[in-house]
Amino acid sequence: MNKTIIMTALSSTLILTGCTENADFFTPLSESSTAETVDIENVYDGVLGSLENMTNFSEYNGFIDTAYAEEAVNRIRRNRPDLFWVNGYTIKSGSSRSEITIDVLNNYTPEQLERMLSELESAAKNIISGISNDLDDYGKIVYVHDFLINNTVYDHIGAESEENGLWGTAYGCLVDGKAVCQGYSEAFQYIMNLIGIPCGTVTGLAKSSDPYSQSVENELLPHAWNYVSINGKNYWIDVTWDDPDDGKVAGSPIMHTYCLIDDERMFKTRMLDKDQENIPNCYSMDDNYYVRNGTYITLYSQNTIGTAIAGYSENGEAELMFADENIYNEAISSLFDEGALWELNEYVSISDSVNYTNDDNMYVLKIAY
Repeated sequence: MNKTIIMTALSSTLILTGCTENADFFTPLSESSTAETVDIENVYDGVLGSLENMTNFSEYNGFIDTAYAEEAVNRIRRNRPDLFWVNGYTIKSGSSRSEITIDVLNNYTPEQLERMLSELESAAKNIISGISNDLDDYGKIVYVHDFLINNTVYDHIGAESEENGLWGTAYGCLVDGKAVCQGYSEAFQYIMNLIGIPCGTVTGLAKSSDPYSQSVENELLPHAWNYVSINGKNYWIDVTWDDPDDGKVAGSPIMHTYCLIDDERMFKTRMLDKDQENIPNCYSMDDNYYVRNGTYITLYSQNTIGTAIAGYSENGEAELMFADENIYNEAISSLFDEGALWELNEYVSISDSVNYTNDDNMYVLKIAY
């Protein structure tokens, strides 16, 4: 029996292994017969149906192209973060009959998966129950973004593991409360799917701008993040990078640097993996977090900064995003090098001790005053 091992990357943090066998025991065709290839949609429907029924086996009449199997399983993982246990697949393909067997993460039994899926659904419903009916789609997105950050710890052990685990799934994020970027992203997508906001997960390479990062400067690392749609316009959102790892930045566990941004800003620090379907163009900043809250600064002046901080401040903290590098540098120099920060008492009460964090790539400044 000829046997070929095919390794394919499903995402930056999840490795999908496909094994293909030319099965001798399948009924061979006669010399005058032509093998019928199962089309991609039938392969997709078959695998999806088996997973939804808590089985990992699907059978087909005809030959399955290995590329079809890979595409089907990849699409399921990207579209259905609730099916978190998909960990690979095996194809037995003959001329008249084929089989696909899904490798189950951690070898969970159907009974275990039913319980875990129920836990995942309950965790998501708990989050959704806290969303006010008065919120628009922007408000719902920010609520979920902040909730995930407040209730998830980045799993450093999982990130360093060479194996797949729950840390890379929606279950790990929503139920266990610990995840890596894939888990954050799939959890966010899962909830968006449930509340009817178009959303997807993408993967690629990212250059960290986090001053607390332990990575080598300018090193590109595998990463996953999301896109969402509001009123027909698309935006990028990265929940993981807005969670500054145990709240080390400016004493706060939440940032909004990557909350609803455009292509220009997102691709300052990353590039997409190839061969991902339906990646949107994100041109708008209309519903960007800072734009919506009046803290997107297009012209520097003491009055502009003071008015922005006074108009939107939470617990003595304010986040500002600057339109370009020149305005950002002017603000940093004036506020901190020249001491203009202390003159903002005209707008808000500035204490004797001020903490701040700044992101030179994204032109973001957060002040805790």
